[in-house]
Amino acid sequence: MKYDPATPPEVALAVAVVQRRAVVFGWWYFPMLLAICGAVYAITALAVGQAAEIETGMGMTVLGLIMSGLGWLISAGLRFSKKPPNPAGYIPRVEQAIRSNPPVIIFCFIMAALSFLGGIAMIILLNFGRMAAVPVAISIAAFFLGVAFSMILNQRLLVAAMKVRVWQGPNPTR
Repeated sequence: MKYDPATPPEVALAVAVVQRRAVVFGWWYFPMLLAICGAVYAITALAVGQAAEIETGMGMTVLGLIMSGLGWLISAGLRFSKKPPNPAGYIPRVEQAIRSNPPVIIFCFIMAALSFLGGIAMIILLNFGRMAAVPVAISIAAFFLGVAFSMILNQRLLVAAMKVRVWQGPNPTR
């Protein structure tokens, strides 16, 4: 999007820096989240006595680590760039993200808790012969926690970028 001249240049540049950081972070973090979920899956499968299920979790872990390394390499140009980013174009969209992120973060925490409690309930309520769903439930909980972590980080960066200069909208009364 094109730069809105009503936006203070300090705010537009700060938001652009945050957007660049979010892109660089996303290139390696979300594949790493796949690796973390795979490791959680494998550890949980071992804990409930499903040695045959470890291959699934280890496959996810290896695939996630490879993709994360490739993502880090792909984002290296942005990561080590000396060139400042182009000013952010659409600040109202950033303000909308700042308002809508907290409910989504809360939703992720609730889903993580429900998935974790569902996995624990399967351990307690079912006999130990039918535990195939426990590693899946626990790895889904790890996924939601990872998404919540990334959104919390992004939220903190966006709020800090918008506070670079107290900005009262496109028509400030100063």
